[in-house]
Amino acid sequence: APRIRPPHPPHNFNTYAMGRCNLCRKQTQTFCFVHQEFVCAHCLVGNNSHERCVVNSYRKWIQDSGYQWPPLCAVCTEPLEADTDLIRLTCFHVTHAKCVLDAPPPDEKCPKCLTTTIYPAHADVSPSAAYLRERFTSASWTPALLPP
Repeated sequence: APRIRPPHPPHNFNTYAMGRCNLCRKQTQTFCFVHQEFVCAHCLVGNNSHERCVVNSYRKWIQDSGYQWPPLCAVCTEPLEADTDLIRLTCFHVTHAKCVLDAPPPDEKCPKCLTTTIYPAHADVSPSAAYLRERFTSASWTPALLPP
């Protein structure tokens, strides 16, 4: 699949900039590479318009705005097609729901970034963590990851 590389902003553009979420106007550093707009974590989870989008920090987009389209599942590396059940992890990588609900990856970490655990930390109160906890309630392996 082709990598899409949109034009970069001017070199003098502030690479540490934050922006306002295009949906709710909250300030954020999270940037949708596909729509080329800021999107906060709350709107990212609660809005289907960014379901398959490649999302990372704005700074990362300035460094390398290229991305895979359609994006690939972080677990099985198959394309993420429209109208399929998807789950966005707290690291912003997206997977097919069946890839993480049937069984977690062997080390219980996102296979793409290798740093973020599939199940959010108990102290994580972000909207994406709450979303994941809700989605994982039906997974047979979830209780094994909960703190005693």
